[in-house]
Amino acid sequence: MSAGFGLALADTLLATLEQAPLILGSVLFYGHEVPARIKVGGQHAVSIHRLPGGGRIIDAMGPDEGAISWTGYFTGPSAAARARVVDAIRQNGDLVGLSFGDYAFNVVVVHFDYDIQDRGAVISYRIRAEILPSTTSPVNDTAGAIATSISNDLLTAASLLPGSAAGSSLSQAQVVIAAASAPTATQTLALVGNALSAGGSALQAALSMTGAGLVTGGANFGTAGTSQPSLDGLAQDAGSLAAMTQSAGYVNRSQSNLNQLAGLPQGDPLIFA
Repeated sequence: MSAGFGLALADTLLATLEQAPLILGSVLFYGHEVPARIKVGGQHAVSIHRLPGGGRIIDAMGPDEGAISWTGYFTGPSAAARARVVDAIRQNGDLVGLSFGDYAFNVVVVHFDYDIQDRGAVISYRIRAEILPSTTSPVNDTAGAIATSISNDLLTAASLLPGSAAGSSLSQAQVVIAAASAPTATQTLALVGNALSAGGSALQAALSMTGAGLVTGGANFGTAGTSQPSLDGLAQDAGSLAAMTQSAGYVNRSQSNLNQLAGLPQGDPLIFA
């Protein structure tokens, strides 16, 4: 086994097993672009009525989601170009999807700035996005934007899974939502939801099977008896797992957006990658 092959395989395994994707709109963050920490949460809005004698009445008025913020780095020859793509999202003020790990939100990027370092080879950035609450009933224009986001995400998710049962189901869901003239119609939501659920279940099964195979194969990694074909298979499985993990991020965001169209709470993610 060549040193270059072993290094590439180790890097692929590390990226696959230890780093879930972060996706903002159409931008997939990777490497140093993915933050080690992301701030989420918020507060609960209340109205406090103070009474004589020290008493008080507290009216709970509902959750007030805080902004999601994080920092990171763009590196390499495309660093400036990628920073400009994210900055265009901020300038346009578009409603875009944000997903990372098991979280998925619809957000508007309200702040993005970056520092150009080392003649553009390194760009540090800071970003803040405000959440559109999932309990908000989308108006017609917003419903159309969310449906478009679902369609785009499903198209990307399916393209990462060519020839698979999961990819076929996700493609079916994408065709339905893309052709829907009324994306919030009960029949449309049901058809998309069923196909999305089938694709998610197939993808979850494939993730579990491939991940288990990598763990088993990784136990023999670097041993004297490890053959080149075995290493090639391990590298291929690692690449497949990376593609499936990326696809899972788009699928979970699609599920969250579909719940919003249906007026349902966000609930658990469809896939745990």
